[in-house]
Formats: sequence, C-alpha cells, structure tokens
Amino acid sequence: MTPVTWLILVVGVYMAIVVVIGIIGYTKTKATAEDYYLAGRGLGTVVLVGTLIATYASMWTFLGAVGGNYRLGISFVSMMMIWNLIWPLMYWFMGTKVWLLGKKYGYITYSQLINDYYDSKWLGIIASIIGILALLPYIAVQLRVAA
Repeated sequence: MTPVTWLILVVGVYMAIVVVIGIIGYTKTKATAEDYYLAGRGLGTVVLVGTLIATYASMWTFLGAVGGNYRLGISFVSMMMIWNLIWPLMYWFMGTKVWLLGKKYGYITYSQLINDYYDSKWLGIIASIIGILALLPYIAVQLRVAA
C-alpha cells in the first residue's frame, strides 16, 4: 500500500474509534450540569491525572518551554521536574477536600463553594471574575498558536 493509503486508513480507523467512544459516552450521560461539567463525578484518578497533565503540558509548550530549555538548559528542566512534583501534591491535599465538599453539597463550580463557605455572594462573583481574567491569556495564547 502507498503511504497515502496508510494515512487514510489510520485516520479513518481513529475517527471511527472516536465516534464509537462518543456514542457510548452519549448513551451513558444525563442532561445535567453535573454530568456535563464534572463527568457525573465519576472520572477515575488515572483519567483525571491524564487530563491535568495534558492541560499543563500544552500550557508550558505554548508559553515557552522550548525556548526556556534552549536558553537555560538543564536548570530549566530541573525546575520543571520540581514543579511537576509540587502540583500533584497540591491536588492531593487541597483538591481532595474540595472534591469531598463538592460531592457532599453538590457544588459544580468553585464560586458555589466560596459563596456557601463564606456566606457571601460577592466573594463568589469576585472569584469567578478572577478565574475568567486568569484564563483569558491562556486561551489567547492557545488560539494564537493554533492560527
């Protein structure tokens, strides 16, 4: 077979697998905000960690990890390795508590948790605005690189 035939075959099989996974996921979900945003609170640890690593890796790739490696060498790599040990610990210690509170009280967003914990609607709104403002540069970089 020619390389083009192989390429078409591989892409076709991949697309078929993605469609089958999508159909299976569609049949197992409900039309609720909890299912849409939090996967029904049923993601396993492996899937969650994989998602977080993919998000983190794409951020550093787009925000200059390659340039940092080139400019700083092994010191940059060691700094990245240290950070890769710190953020899982943050999720382990802080994330577990937040997850338990969210599951117990039905929180979907961190703003809901802040509203309820501090009994202040305004703190939740401020937290949402800060979260959106912090996310904008990340999204802009991703869109700029994709273009």
